[in-house]
Amino acid sequence: MGDSGRCCSASCSAALAVQGLLKTAATVALFFPLLVLAVPILDTSFVVAKRLKYGQPIYAADTTHLHHRFLNIGFSQRARR
Repeated sequence: MGDSGRCCSASCSAALAVQGLLKTAATVALFFPLLVLAVPILDTSFVVAKRLKYGQPIYAADTTHLHHRFLNIGFSQRARR
């Protein structure tokens, strides 16, 4: 994701949390960003655990992340126009 993507997602989730506290739907505004961020956090956790289990270097590149699995199944990336 990189630094700019991380900063953007953090800023958006912070803005949603602050706005959500001022409205009646605070629970949705607080838990939705956590739900969205759970996917990359769980993906990273599973990949790191698998690498530790099999004695592979943690920072080495491989194709065990979720997006690589989707590509192997048959999903494709969108073409930029």
